[in-house]
Amino acid sequence: MSFRERAAQMGLDITGANKGLFSYRDLHSEVVYRQLECGRPVSLTDPHHPTDGMVLPVLAVFTKAIGLENYIHVGRVSDDYQFVGNENIARAIKQSIADSSIGIFMEHPYLTFDAARFRDDIVLASTVQVPEVGDILPCVIVQNGYNGTKAASVSYGISFVHNTVRLTYGFKFGEMRMIHLASADTSVRESVTRYVATFQENITDVVRTSFATRLTEEQMFATLDVLESIGKKKTDDIKAILHEMMEGTPEGTLPSSWQMFVSIIKYASYHPNINIRRMLENAAESVLVISSRMLETLKELETY
Repeated sequence: MSFRERAAQMGLDITGANKGLFSYRDLHSEVVYRQLECGRPVSLTDPHHPTDGMVLPVLAVFTKAIGLENYIHVGRVSDDYQFVGNENIARAIKQSIADSSIGIFMEHPYLTFDAARFRDDIVLASTVQVPEVGDILPCVIVQNGYNGTKAASVSYGISFVHNTVRLTYGFKFGEMRMIHLASADTSVRESVTRYVATFQENITDVVRTSFATRLTEEQMFATLDVLESIGKKKTDDIKAILHEMMEGTPEGTLPSSWQMFVSIIKYASYHPNINIRRMLENAAESVLVISSRMLETLKELETY
C-alpha cells in the first residue's frame, strides 16, 4: 500500500490528506509529510507537458520542536516509508518494560536540533553496586528518525554517576529494529528481562576488568585515530577529560580501559548531535572489556 493508504494506520493525522499533507505531533516535536508532484502551467500560454501535475512517489519531510514556529525541511522519504511516531514507540517500549515487572528509575529524551532524530534513554530500576564506581543501572535506549536516516530501534546500555554527573552509554551490539509496534510488546519484554539478568551477572566483572586493564600504546593510538576521524576538537576535549581523570598518576602511564571509556562517555553523554554521540559510544565500546557471556547475549538480542 502507498504512504497515503497507510498513513492513518501508522498514527498520522490525515485531515489534510486531500492536499497531500500528513502530520504527527507529540510532547517532543511535530512532523509533516507532503506529497510531491510535478509543477503545472501557471498561464494559458505555458506549453503543456504530459508530466505536468503528476504525483510523485516521494514525500518531503518538515519538522519542528514544540514551542518553535517555523518548520524545517529535513529531507524526503519514499512512498513505502514506514513511519513510527517518537512518543508512540517510547510509550510502547515503556509499557513492555512495565510488563516485565522492572521499574523505570529515570528517563532522558533527546532531540537533534532539527527534530529529525530522537533518542530516549530509559534507566531501569535494577541496581548493581560496584565498589570502584558505585551504583550501575541497566538502561534501554529508544531511537527513531523521521527522514529515513534512522529506523525505530531499541538497544541496551548502562548508566552510572561519575563526579556527580549521570552518564549513559548504549552498546553497539543488541540493537533491535522496531518496524511494527504491535509486535514490540512480547519481543521487548523478553529481551529486557534477558538483558537485565545478564547485566546483573556480568557488569561487576566488566567494570573491574576494565579498571585493571591498561591500554597498550597501539590501542591508545588506534582509539585516538578513531576519535580524530570524528573531530579534532572533540578529541582534544576528551583528552582533557582523560588528563583530569589521570591526575596524580606517574607521567607516561597509559590509561586504563575504564578511564578511556569514561572520558569518551562523559563527553558523549551530553553531546547535542545524536549521530555524533552514537559514533563516540562505538569508539568507547572498543576499549571496554566486555565479558564473552555479556557480548554473546547482546548479539542474541538482535534477533528477538
